[in-house]
Amino acid sequence: MAITDYGLEQIGSWFMGLDPSFIGSLAFGIDNSVVDTTLNYLGEEITRKAVTWSWNGNNPQANVSLLSTEANGSGIGEIGFVVGTSIGSDACSRDLSAIGSKDSYFNVEITADIRITRG
Repeated sequence: MAITDYGLEQIGSWFMGLDPSFIGSLAFGIDNSVVDTTLNYLGEEITRKAVTWSWNGNNPQANVSLLSTEANGSGIGEIGFVVGTSIGSDACSRDLSAIGSKDSYFNVEITADIRITRG
């Protein structure tokens, strides 16, 4: 995932795996423009879903479910980890997404191990 400048300034302990719960949600958006790390928001965010954190060995693991009843009719082209609950702010990362056209026939399950280690 492309990490925003805002993310780098705010979440050092999260990157080290010490406090993954600092990131509370995953944002979904419909923009598919090139990732710009100077921004602290998605291109066109439509919804946020709470992240459930667990551990995969020593790595924090994010789990998010977008249900079949949510975000239907959207062409989801971007996702990003976010801190706050207000749509359009506090994005710590932004990545282009291959989810695409969302309808009521499927759920989206996202599982991501997040950790940066020093070598």
